[in-house]
Amino acid sequence: MKILGFDTNKIKNFWFPNTYLPTSGTNGQSATNHNPNNGIARIQVDRVKQDIGTWRTAIKERERVWFPQSFKMQQLYADTVLNGHVSACIARRQNLVLQKDFQFINVDSKQVDENLTKLMQKDWMSKIIKSILDAQLYGFSLIAWDKFENYELKDLRAIRRENISPDRRIIQPFFYSVSGKSWNDDDYKDWMLYTETFNEWGKSESGYGLLYNVAYYEIFLRNNMGYNADFIEKFIMPFVVAKTMKTTEDEREEMFMMLQNLASSNSALIDPNDEIEFIESKNTGTSFQSFDNFESRLEKKISKILLGHADAIDSTSGALGSNDEALIAMREIENAQIAFVENEVNKNLLPKLRNLGFIIPDNIVFKFRNDKQEQESKEEEEEINQKTVTIVKTLFDAGIEVDPKWITERTKIPVSKIQQPTATNTLKALNNMYGV
Repeated sequence: MKILGFDTNKIKNFWFPNTYLPTSGTNGQSATNHNPNNGIARIQVDRVKQDIGTWRTAIKERERVWFPQSFKMQQLYADTVLNGHVSACIARRQNLVLQKDFQFINVDSKQVDENLTKLMQKDWMSKIIKSILDAQLYGFSLIAWDKFENYELKDLRAIRRENISPDRRIIQPFFYSVSGKSWNDDDYKDWMLYTETFNEWGKSESGYGLLYNVAYYEIFLRNNMGYNADFIEKFIMPFVVAKTMKTTEDEREEMFMMLQNLASSNSALIDPNDEIEFIESKNTGTSFQSFDNFESRLEKKISKILLGHADAIDSTSGALGSNDEALIAMREIENAQIAFVENEVNKNLLPKLRNLGFIIPDNIVFKFRNDKQEQESKEEEEEINQKTVTIVKTLFDAGIEVDPKWITERTKIPVSKIQQPTATNTLKALNNMYGV
């Protein structure tokens, strides 16, 4: 039976009103546990202080010849993405794709399958696209779903990367396990989508992700902010000094506590012999500028890695002085991500959906709508046509006739010669006008 594009005879767990077809189980739940994420031990991933030493340790652990692991690298990334500039660059990078409309096209007729496109434009598809894009950042990504319900993939959950071993192709129940469930097993392969990047060094089954390069600069950026905060506290904030004639320990302690609370209370009750003085540092020079300079340089490095240009996150499109090279770089990043997602969906996701019973013909492919590219193509075509007109006019003024076939081949515009008036035609026109 086929309902709204689904083949209910193939679907392992399908639900729709008044009909429920699991092999066992009740209340619309999946009869089989298709998500090995449930077998992962609920152990908290510790947040540890990251520095260049831990950054190097992470790559050493990942590239070990025997028993390679990716735990420390993913632990490193968990702190890297907390940086405000990094998270802003990631959002800008991924929104280039996530905000675009997608469609399903028949490669034979070049026509859009409107029904299938509408059926797939759901939140679950957006989550899968987001998971695919995340693979470029972390090196790999794995997302799972438990069942079909109401013509959608349900209960989508990302598998914790600290428990994924890309080299063994398994999900580890514990950190550093060397055995576990594989997403390629028959029980899981149609219920999970694993995306990985290419390792150009050949030292792992997947790449390390863009965050590995970003983490190096983000560590310096994080430390720079800490040093800057210390500098402000030591040299920029006034140093409060109190002079008192009090001699008892309780009275002196009371005055000391009062000084500590000045920032919140902004008032003090003192004796006539007491003095409170705010001493400001006057010899800091321009050393404070080094923090801003270093921060700017580091952020530009991170922007280059994630967005292709140092000014891609800060420049304003269309504003006076905006950098066209930044816009070009963003367009290149967008096109690269589009190609990556389209390949992953067509190569890996659609076959899984077909196996689950979703009716998707083999000649149907997933593609993003690229209105910007279509507009640029039209503008380029108009520019070529305008240049052609200029050439034809220049030759005509020089007394040279251009073959209309050449103009049509170049501009795709059908043209023909204008019939020139002859003496006979002119005489006939005069006779008709004056009735001669």
